Amino acid sequence: MSQPRSAAIATPQFRVDCARVVRTLRSAVRRLLADSPGRITRATDLQNALGIRAPLAWQVFRLAKTNDPLESVPFTPLPEAMSRVFDAGQRAGWDDARLERARRAYEKFQAFVSKHAGDRATFDAMVSGLGGESNEQVDVRARRAAFRACAPLWGLRSALTYRCLIAALDRPGTTPLSAIIQGSSGVRALRPGRSLPICRRTITMTLADKAVPEFTPGTNSTGLLEDFCSANLSRVTTKRRGSVAHDFVELSGVGLTAETDVFLSTKLRTGLTDDEPELGVTSMVRVPTELYVADLLVPAGAMDPSSAAVRVFGCLEDVSAAETASAEYRLPSSHTPEYLGRSIDTLHSDRFPRCPELIRFVLRDLGRSREDFDIFRCRIPYPMLHTCIGLDVYRKGL
Repeated sequence: MSQPRSAAIATPQFRVDCARVVRTLRSAVRRLLADSPGRITRATDLQNALGIRAPLAWQVFRLAKTNDPLESVPFTPLPEAMSRVFDAGQRAGWDDARLERARRAYEKFQAFVSKHAGDRATFDAMVSGLGGESNEQVDVRARRAAFRACAPLWGLRSALTYRCLIAALDRPGTTPLSAIIQGSSGVRALRPGRSLPICRRTITMTLADKAVPEFTPGTNSTGLLEDFCSANLSRVTTKRRGSVAHDFVELSGVGLTAETDVFLSTKLRTGLTDDEPELGVTSMVRVPTELYVADLLVPAGAMDPSSAAVRVFGCLEDVSAAETASAEYRLPSSHTPEYLGRSIDTLHSDRFPRCPELIRFVLRDLGRSREDFDIFRCRIPYPMLHTCIGLDVYRKGL
């Protein structure tokens, strides 16, 4: 009885066989470039020698130069593109034997792809996850494709989804005041009647002097940051389902001419205590979005910048379970955080130019505009819908 394909793929032998096939192809392409009539030390040299487009030349050059064979996979051209390279080499008078060796190596690579994955996109995803981590180049292609498919199906899209936690320290004799900023810009309805989810809140109650098991820090106020919202924005509406409240806005109009920006700030009378080693901001991706940005502002000197990490959580059988950020729901990802230093101006970006202005506005409202912060950021293009993204940092010395 033959072994099921899924079981065969899961064995270590797949990794070994894959590395061998890719290593053979990489070696053949390296020799082809090394023996070319002209000296090729850069991708532009290859482009000029063969008269091919720059992206294709870059792919072939990276394929030849990457040390780890499995890391070469994302740079390996698709069959039609690779045929153009071989044909161009033949026209340019490159060695026929070297060209034939490279062609055969590529054919074996394609046969391996067909046998184990059926198509190249699936194969790239399989190889990306072999080490328990993901390859961002492979992932971003898949996430972009998912975004383009999900946006018309859900009927809305966002150019930017933004989350920020301005944290406070809990000190004796003080009343810490933190803030969570949530927002989206460039939100576009693709059909009438769409609404934009803003946030999901757990409602806490006390019954017979006994608190319910779920606990959420008490909020001081939640409100629109009107100076940063679109003029055509409708009011925020709240719907309650059991102990959960959902805030959303109805989108008016459809398409590019009705794009909407909406930002809210929630004050929290809570702060990081001395016995809490970790601080972070987490958020569920509820709208197909081109770019997710999360910022974390922590009182200067309290946390270790080198400990910052980005984690992604997802749960197929229960989407909302990802919000627990439990280790069992963590997904492979290659996202890395940025430590931006202590200047609010570093928050400026082409995709969100008003970010420093927004943060300063909220800091003034908190009465904390003179305070210094360590600033952390994560940027994720085309985040996966219904996953929870966390940006975390730990105290110094841990």
